[in-house]
Amino acid sequence: MIFCPVYANQTIKTRSLIVYLQLINLEMLKHTLFVPKEESGHQLLCLHTSLPSHQLAFFLNKSLKIKLKRDKNDLDARNNTEQYPVFSYCSPKKKSNWRLIGNKVQTSGQFENSESLFETTEKVHYLFNTLNSVDFLLDLDTTHQVSVQDKLQKSPLIQSCYPLPNHLAYIKQQLSF
Repeated sequence: MIFCPVYANQTIKTRSLIVYLQLINLEMLKHTLFVPKEESGHQLLCLHTSLPSHQLAFFLNKSLKIKLKRDKNDLDARNNTEQYPVFSYCSPKKKSNWRLIGNKVQTSGQFENSESLFETTEKVHYLFNTLNSVDFLLDLDTTHQVSVQDKLQKSPLIQSCYPLPNHLAYIKQQLSF
């Protein structure tokens, strides 16, 4: 008997791969292959705050007893016209990596028409437009996620702190650099 693949479909609910095979004599067989869920060991927390990036990094260093430092190179987006701040910390003793990534940046531009009332204007750009209410993303190990989230939610400087929703998991893959 010869098997011919008809199509493959990935189901989201069961996270299994269903492959349909068709026999030459038009009988249908259904085989289910279970694919393990990909876990990277990192979790993204969405932070809402009015603090600038350097003050937020200082606050996180003080409250979480870590040492976030600004990377030499910011995260470039949209042909180097927008640069988002990135702070990182690597702890070899605890075997953990932390990254604070800005999601929002303000740029100012000038009008070409000099007859306007205001000569400059400020525009807000987002690294991820789907997260237009999120100011920063904190990438941390899943072992620390619950305790860090509790500490940040209790802080008066952080308006909101929650894990990245599952339907936006593609953002986590895009930030793996």
